[in-house]
Amino acid sequence: MPLIQEQILDAAESYIRSGGYNSFNFSALAAKLNINTEEIEHYFPTKSELSIAVVLRYRLAVNDALEKISQDYTSIEERLYHYANFFERAIIIDNKICPCTILGAEIDALPSEIQSEVKQFFIDNINWLSVAIFADQKNAKLSAQQLIASLDGAALLAKLLGDKGLITQLIARFTQKH
Repeated sequence: MPLIQEQILDAAESYIRSGGYNSFNFSALAAKLNINTEEIEHYFPTKSELSIAVVLRYRLAVNDALEKISQDYTSIEERLYHYANFFERAIIIDNKICPCTILGAEIDALPSEIQSEVKQFFIDNINWLSVAIFADQKNAKLSAQQLIASLDGAALLAKLLGDKGLITQLIARFTQKH
C-alpha cells in the first residue's frame, strides 16, 4: 500500500476516533495532509469507502493481535489482561477511543456498508472472547458481551471525565473478579 494511502487512512482513523463519522470530510483530510482532495479520491472515491477501509484495517489488526494473544498466553488471566490493555493504551497514550466503539454509538446514522464492518468487529471480538476467555462458562457469549460493554464504558468514562487513570482502576477492578 502506498505511503500516502496509509497516511490518508491514519488521518481518517484519527478523526473518527476523536469525533466519529461526521468529524471529517475530504477537505479537512486534504488540509491535514497537505494534499489535494483529488488525491484522496484517487484511493477512496467516497467517504463511505474510506471509512470502510479504516474499519477493515483496524478490525484485521485487532484480529491479528488477538491471535497473537492466544498464541503467546495460555492463562485466562494473561489473555484478559492483554485484551483489556488495548482499551487502556488507547486512552492513556492516544486519549482516543476505539474507532469501532465511536462508530458503534452512531450506527443508525452510518451507511449500511460501514454498519456491517463495525458489527463484524464486535462479532469478531465476542467470538474470540467466548473461546479465549470464557470457554468454560455456560453463557460465554453473554460474558464476552458484558466484558466488551464494561471496557468500552470504562474507556468512554475515562475520556469523558478527563481522567486517564480511571480506566486503569476500572480495568483492575473488573479483572480481579475474573
